[in-house]
Formats: sequence, structure tokens, C-alpha cells
Amino acid sequence: MKLNKFATIMLIFALVFTIATLFLLPFSLAFVINSLVLIYTHDPSSGVVIYFNHLYYVSFLYLILTACLSAAILPFDIILLRKMRINTWYTKALLIFSILSLALSLLLIFSLPAIYTL
Repeated sequence: MKLNKFATIMLIFALVFTIATLFLLPFSLAFVINSLVLIYTHDPSSGVVIYFNHLYYVSFLYLILTACLSAAILPFDIILLRKMRINTWYTKALLIFSILSLALSLLLIFSLPAIYTL
């Protein structure tokens, strides 16, 4: 299938945001897991307060950035699917990936404060 110039640009933007999301998602999950391990292995009798855990803030910012990047894929992919009628496996895979990564990021963003206060 031959793509016109506009569809090619849209697909390139969607792929760039997908690669950035694929790069950031493991880091944000690693920051969340690392900070949870730090909090749950902390001895409360030591008298050290770890409320100012920098990993918490870094993981929260990485999750917000991951959610923004995965949400940025959606407009390009919807334009490709609906307006341009490019209904191929890779546009569907981009749509599924962006929805799943956005759902996972939003779930972790909204549940992160509750997880840290357990």
C-alpha cells in the first residue's frame, strides 16, 4: 500500500512517540518498584523519616511523562485509522499499545499515593 506524505508523517510521529513510551515505561516501573522496596524494607525504629523519598517523586514524574507520551500516540493513530482509512495491523497495534500503556500509567499514577501509605 502506497502512503501519501501526510500519512507517512503521521505514522512517523506515532512511531516516535511509541519508541519513547517503550523506552520510558520500564524505567517508570523500575522506579516504582525500587521506591516501594526502599519503603517496605525500612525499619521504623531507626528514627529516619523517608517521606521525602526522591524515588517517589521521580517515579511519579516518569509515570506522568509516560502517560503523556502514550496519550500523544492516540491522535496520530486515530487520524490514520479513521480519516486516512489505513486499517492495517501496525495501526491497530499502535492503538492497542497506546491504550494499554496509558491505562497502566494512569492506574499507577492514581494508586501510587495509596500504595505508599500502606
